[in-house]
Amino acid sequence: MIRSIDVEKATVSLPIIELKNRVILWFRNGLTYSPDGNYLVYPDRINENVELVALPVENYGTTANGSPIQITALSGIGEPFWPCFDKNGKLLSYGVGLLNKDFYIASLQLNETHIGKSILPIVTNKGRIDRDAIWSPDGKIIAFLSDKWSQTDIFVWNRKNNQFSKREVTAKPEKNLKFSPDGSELSYLSEGCLWKTPILDGENKKLYPDKNKKQEITIHSFDWGFNTDTLYAVLSQRKGKNQCGYMIKITFSNNEIDTLISEIFHPQLTEIYCSPQKNIIALRRLDQSSPEMMFIQLFDLVSKEIKNLPLYSAIIPNGEMSWSSDGKSIVFGTYENDESTLTFYSVSLGGILKSLSISSFEEIQALRPGQISPLGDEIIIYKGSRDTDIWMIGEQ
Repeated sequence: MIRSIDVEKATVSLPIIELKNRVILWFRNGLTYSPDGNYLVYPDRINENVELVALPVENYGTTANGSPIQITALSGIGEPFWPCFDKNGKLLSYGVGLLNKDFYIASLQLNETHIGKSILPIVTNKGRIDRDAIWSPDGKIIAFLSDKWSQTDIFVWNRKNNQFSKREVTAKPEKNLKFSPDGSELSYLSEGCLWKTPILDGENKKLYPDKNKKQEITIHSFDWGFNTDTLYAVLSQRKGKNQCGYMIKITFSNNEIDTLISEIFHPQLTEIYCSPQKNIIALRRLDQSSPEMMFIQLFDLVSKEIKNLPLYSAIIPNGEMSWSSDGKSIVFGTYENDESTLTFYSVSLGGILKSLSISSFEEIQALRPGQISPLGDEIIIYKGSRDTDIWMIGEQ
């Protein structure tokens, strides 16, 4: 939420506006009043992008006087920050951070201390983000998401012939990309709904939920069982004024839905990863007592038992992780004391099995599920960079 402070009276206003479920950091992106005090300008998330908005205010800037008005149209090319008016209020300057994130294939050997330095760059798009890269079950194809043409779409890379193809699926951005267990289809989320599509050409099909039922259900993360008849998903459902989060199992053949975890704090920030043997689900969750911390939780699909791992929640960047190819370890990236590592946590032994340094790859961004190859001898890593430009809006 945003409040104002009366520096003469040393009083704090009631919230001017609440930014619910936002990832925008005001102390990084900044905000400012217009010189006449009629508008408060700050960055906010508009659908999948970050734009500058102007909020009409009154009572010396302490009360909103309308809805925010979008005043930029960056459309995902960058993230605006630190807006600043000239003294006449006719010009508004702001910075735009252009993030470029590409992914690479690196060799992976557990008997070494570092991830292999022999790397193969896959995609290089200046000022664009490539993410959620996943291996097909046979290791011959890598699918990923990219905003190469402004909107986030699905791309498929055939490793054998080094050919790329774009899958134009929905008109909205996609996320949470997964291969089907047999590798013939891709599944993804778009606007909170689960879709599937053939790898090459074919019809896209919405699987869940049926929006016509007006259930106000949003899926935030999912993974498949042994086949596409069984789905595990974290979702939220609006009940009155409350948003309730939980994890379910869907069996499509008989339309059966079972609730596995009945209460999940911040479901929109929870991700699930099913083990290769499909007997354990690992959840990356937000700690309710310390919302800036993440932790990993195991759910046994046989016994229905839940186990919290004694991991270093403060240094799991975004809680992103995956399973080792043999299903014996959870693999996640950590950052501590200026050292980036890839950590293998043994589920059966209950402790850290191995840690490999990845500090040779500067500005490491994320480790995502599916990034370890099916044979376990390679891993996909991300490397990012950020450029900054200054933009300006005129009187109009």
